[in-house]
Amino acid sequence: MPRPKLLLTAPLHRISRRVRVDGGDGSPWRAGEVETALGADVLEVAGAARRLGAEVTAVVAAEPAFAASLRAALEALGATVELIEVGAASLAHTRYVDADGDVRFEVTEGAPPSTDEVDRLLDRLGRALEDEPDLAVVAGDLDGGPRRDFAERVVGRAWGLGVRTILVPNGASLKQAFHTQPLAARVDAGELLAVSPPDEGVVETQEETLARIFLDPVRLLFVRRDDGVVLAAARAGTRELGRPDEWRPAALLGAFAALAPTCGDEYLDAAAAAFEAVSRADAAQPAS
Repeated sequence: MPRPKLLLTAPLHRISRRVRVDGGDGSPWRAGEVETALGADVLEVAGAARRLGAEVTAVVAAEPAFAASLRAALEALGATVELIEVGAASLAHTRYVDADGDVRFEVTEGAPPSTDEVDRLLDRLGRALEDEPDLAVVAGDLDGGPRRDFAERVVGRAWGLGVRTILVPNGASLKQAFHTQPLAARVDAGELLAVSPPDEGVVETQEETLARIFLDPVRLLFVRRDDGVVLAAARAGTRELGRPDEWRPAALLGAFAALAPTCGDEYLDAAAAAFEAVSRADAAQPAS
């Protein structure tokens, strides 16, 4: 059986910085050692999918300062990378910590790519979609940008070319893209009605909301309840998967993307297998 072929994309990457500082008590703060790490989502999708045997082609945007690191990280996971350098495409979260490791202050900064640069990425994605991947996975959206519609446009364009899509971004991005009918996504239980509201005046239970959602071509949702338990929900019903020690939805959706092309209509079984695969991978990691 041929390996599933996945197309992975993201227009923006989260960067985490940890800066050691000294000072305070009336004296100026002074910055010292800086630790920088790439955001996890696009890497977690690629890593989980590759561990389950999928071929992954990543068509991503990156600004020059992080392009080489992003390419190297994706290629180390076994992905084929087509990287478009743009002027800005990051959202950096910097924590300034003292000698005891306590966070003294935090700063979030960054800028999305321009409209022209996003269009260039979408054009390249369109050509990649014509190569007929089994699934496309959208690992990020334009957080902080004037238009948060990248995910919506990718899902819609892929649908028009006969390619189903898995959506990692949550919240406002999911709400905006939901009408374009991704194959699978993830959502917190409290956001279900915001993502897919019922007719005016209609009151629904969570089960009724899910039943209505699956009348459309959406096939699977990973739903995280307020108590941290993750459910797989599909037209066939719901299945409780467990309460992960660490919630890693990008890895979970990456694993599901690798399994979905060969699961037929057994989406709940594929979701359970993806959850188990990610749990095993987490258990194999050395304790920090």
